[in-house]
Amino acid sequence: MTLGTQRKWFFLLLIVSAFFSASAAYGERFFCEPKDPKIEPKVAGRIAETQGQLHLVWVFFTDKGFIQPEQYCKKVDQWEAELSLRVRSRRAKCLPSGQIVDFHDLPLCRQYIDKVQSLGVKIRHRSRWLNGVSLWAGEIQIQRLAELPFVRCIEEVRKSRGIQPLPSSQELPFPQKSSAGYFIDYGPSFWQLDQISVPEVHQRGYDGQGVRICLLDSGFDNLGHQAFARMKIEGTRDFLDGDEDVSGDGHGTKTLSVIGGFSPGYLVGPAFEAEFLLARTEDINSETPVEEDNWIAGLEWAESQGADVVNSSLGYLNWDPGTGESYTWKDLDGNHGKTTIAADIAVQKGIVIVNSAGNNGPSGLLNTPADGKWVIAVGAVDASGLLTDFSSRGPTYDGRIKPDVVAGGADVISANSDGSDGYREVQGTSFSAPLVAGVCALLLQIHPNWTPKEVAEALRRTATDLGSLGPDDLYGWGLVNATAAAKFKPDMSPSPALASRVYNCPNPCRGTGTIIYALLPPEGEATLQIFTATGLLVRSFSRFRIDGDKRFIPWDGKNQQGKPVASGVYFCQVRAGDFKAAGKIAVVK
Repeated sequence: MTLGTQRKWFFLLLIVSAFFSASAAYGERFFCEPKDPKIEPKVAGRIAETQGQLHLVWVFFTDKGFIQPEQYCKKVDQWEAELSLRVRSRRAKCLPSGQIVDFHDLPLCRQYIDKVQSLGVKIRHRSRWLNGVSLWAGEIQIQRLAELPFVRCIEEVRKSRGIQPLPSSQELPFPQKSSAGYFIDYGPSFWQLDQISVPEVHQRGYDGQGVRICLLDSGFDNLGHQAFARMKIEGTRDFLDGDEDVSGDGHGTKTLSVIGGFSPGYLVGPAFEAEFLLARTEDINSETPVEEDNWIAGLEWAESQGADVVNSSLGYLNWDPGTGESYTWKDLDGNHGKTTIAADIAVQKGIVIVNSAGNNGPSGLLNTPADGKWVIAVGAVDASGLLTDFSSRGPTYDGRIKPDVVAGGADVISANSDGSDGYREVQGTSFSAPLVAGVCALLLQIHPNWTPKEVAEALRRTATDLGSLGPDDLYGWGLVNATAAAKFKPDMSPSPALASRVYNCPNPCRGTGTIIYALLPPEGEATLQIFTATGLLVRSFSRFRIDGDKRFIPWDGKNQQGKPVASGVYFCQVRAGDFKAAGKIAVVK
C-alpha cells in the first residue's frame, strides 16, 4: 500500500462522517437506503392532477456504484488527478490535509445513468454533489424509475419566479464627478463604494487581481460596453440552452458592472481587476418559471472552473401557480432547499458564496439559498444607511440571523444592458450582493489563505452596527466595512459581549457639550468611535479611562479634522475588553 493510499485510509473515517453533512436528508454513508415512498407525495399528487404531461423531477441515487471503502479510495485517487492546480489550492484551505477530493466529487455511476436513459427519459442536468439527475418524464416512466433498486427517491424540481427585479431609473445624462480625492475617479458610483470603505482598499493597491469570480445570473448582454473594455472573462456557459452564449434579459450585465466594471468618471466596481466566469442559469423576465437545477449545475461548473467567489443575485422561494408548492418558513433552516444544500457544499470546497437576501420586503421571507449557514446573505440599504423597504428580512427557521450584512441597494450605478454605453440607477438586493462579493474578492487578494468561513467572519465582525443593538434580522451584523475587514484577524473567538446601549445627553443635541456614556465595567480602558449613517468614521477616542462612576466622555460635536458635524443621525460604539455597547446620537442644529 502506497503512502498516499495509507494517508487516505487515515482520513477515511473523517470523510465518512462528513459525507453529505450539508444535509441530513442525504445520509452519512456511501449507501443511502431508499425512501418510503420513493416518489415524493407532491410529485405523486401532480401526476394524478395532470395525466399525460411530462414532469421535471429530481431522481436521486442510493450510491455511486460502490459501497466499500477501498473502492472509494481508488476512485478518489483517480478523480484527484483530474483537478486543476487552481482548484486544488482553493480546496486545500478547507479540507483535511492530503484529502482534497470527497464523495461529492465522484462522478455518477455510468451504469445507473444508462439504465435511466433506457426508459426514454430526457436528462437535463447531472449533479455529482447531490448524487442525482434532473429529467423530464411521464407518469409511466416515473413509476418505472421508482422500481429501480438504485433510485433513492424522486422529488420535484422547484420552479420559481426568482428575485423579481425592481424598476430602474432613467439613464444618467452625464457623469457626476466626485471630490473624493482618490487616485481613481469613481464618478457617480463613488457613494456605493465609499459607503463600504472600498476606495481606501483600492488606495492600498488591491483591486481583486488574481481572484476568480463567477456570476450566476439571468443574462449578460452588451458586453461591448465601455465598462467591460478591460475585463478578463475566462469562461461562459448557458445552462438554459446548453451553449456558451450567455445573452438574455440583461440583468447579469448590471450585476457584472457593479462588481467589476471599470470606466473612470462613470462607474468603478470593487473588484475591477478580477477574473470572471459568467453563467446564465435563468431568465427572470421570461414568462417561463426558473428552475433550481440550472442554478446547481451552474454552481458545480463554477467550482470546476476554479471560482473563488460566486455571486448570485437569484433566489428560489415563491413558485408560480401550478408549478409546485412554495417553500415555507419551516423550510428555511439551511437544510431543505436544494440550492442551499449545493451552496453549503461549495463552501466546504473553498468557495465564498454571496447571495441576495431577496426583494420580498418586511412581509416576505428570505430566498433560498440565502438561508445557507455559511452563505453570505446581503440586504440592501440606501445612501443614508437606512434599510430599503424591499429588502428581505430574517431570521431563518432555526433562529439564525439573516441577512448577514448589508450594502447599497437603492440608486446603485450600473451599466446599461440595452446596447448603449450609458449608465442607470438600479434598485434591489441584486445589486447590494455584487458590491459585497467584490469586497470578498479584495479580502481574498489580501489574504489568499482565508477560508470562506473566515471571509464571512471578517465581514460580520467588522461591519458597522446599524439598527438595534447588535446583530438583528434587518441589517444582520451591519454595513460592510472593507477596510476594517481587511485588517481582521480570524481567530474565530466569540464576538464581544453586548453590554448596554450608548446614551448621550442631551438627546437630541446641538453638537456641542454632548456627554456620551454607557454602562460598562467599573474600571479599565475603552474606545469610542462615532460613525455617519453610511458607516464613515467621524471621530475616534482611543483608550479613554473608565474609573469608578466616570463612564462617559464629552464630545464637542466635531470630526477628526476638528470641523463641526452636520445635522443628522450618528452611530457610536464603545468597546472595553469583552464588552461592547452601541447607540445613536441625533444632532440638530
